[in-house]
Formats: sequence, C-alpha cells, structure tokens
Amino acid sequence: MYFPEDNCPFYRVTYLSNYSPDVVPDATRQYSLLAEISHSPCKQVDTARVVEDTVQGMINTQLLRERDRDDIVDTFLIERDYTYPTPSLERDHALATVLPWLESKGVYSRGRFGAWRYEVGNMDHSVAQGVEWANRIVLDAATDELTYQARRGC
Repeated sequence: MYFPEDNCPFYRVTYLSNYSPDVVPDATRQYSLLAEISHSPCKQVDTARVVEDTVQGMINTQLLRERDRDDIVDTFLIERDYTYPTPSLERDHALATVLPWLESKGVYSRGRFGAWRYEVGNMDHSVAQGVEWANRIVLDAATDELTYQARRGC
C-alpha cells in the first residue's frame, strides 16, 4: 500500500505475512508489516527514532490502533544506501554483453530488477518477460524481446 500522507515516514507498507504465513510464528494471531522509508541529504531521517516514528505513522494512518502497540513482538531496522537500479548512459551497452554472457551460463535474468530495466519493469512487463522466456525455452521460439533489445543496444 502506498502512503502519500505527511503523517507517516513511510511511502509504502507491505503485509509480508500475506506472501507467506511462515514469516510469523503463528499466522492465526500474528502478521508482519514491512515499511519502506526513503532518505537522502534532502530528506533526513533520524535513525534513532525511525522505528517509533514508523509505529506512530501506522497508528496515524490507521494501519494499527494505539492499543496494538502492546502486541508488537519485534521490530527490525535495515538500512541500504541504494535499493533501486539507477539507469546510466552506459547501461544498455553493458546489458548487450552481460545478458548473453549470463544466458551462456544458464542464467536468464528477467523481471523488474533482473533485467536492469526498472523503468519498464512493472508487473505486466515482468510477466511478459517470463512468458517470452518460457516460449523460448519450451517452444524453442525466437530470441525473446529483452535479449533482442539488449543485443541491439536498445
């Protein structure tokens, strides 16, 4: 879920336990939330307060109720400098070399991050890349569009 509100530090929250009940000890009574919070020199985040600010933001946005604080079993903070691929002018030329090399090793890199084409890697594109790969492998179809574009330097 995306949150444009200014009463929470996060921009997106995912119910991880919806992906797998195994991420919590007891899926009948517990759930797991992942909050994503961006920061930069222009958008400072106080790491000493960010967990508390996140819980308060979840209350502010009605993901949690105030009384739910007592039921929080654990929190975990992980910080990454970069989490999204950043396109560069050299990327497509590099992909024309990297993708065929990976495939020669049996690695078919697809999807939003695997193709290094985040800007055209939403769900429908990712599914299309999977279908093209399956057709290529199972039906011995022509080279899929992603590899074709990479070889052309597009």
